Amino acid sequence: MVEKTKDSMTLRVKNADMTFITPLLKKLADDDNVAVVRFIEKHPELIDPVIFLKMDKGAPEAALKKASASIGKDFSGIKTK
Repeated sequence: MVEKTKDSMTLRVKNADMTFITPLLKKLADDDNVAVVRFIEKHPELIDPVIFLKMDKGAPEAALKKASASIGKDFSGIKTK
């Protein structure tokens, strides 16, 4: 974590893989309690990208956990033969 306040947080994302980041950002954007969610990528070789999350209501950590758990549920039904 880079920075945290009562209603916002900025998370550093090492080795960002858009396969996970994209659905996470979508789940956060769909959350009615989230005011702003941004993925900020400055220069990939010089600094790690960050996710900025600002809440209208609730704690940013709770929104992040909820979104992550939802993604896990989405993929839990995948079956291989």
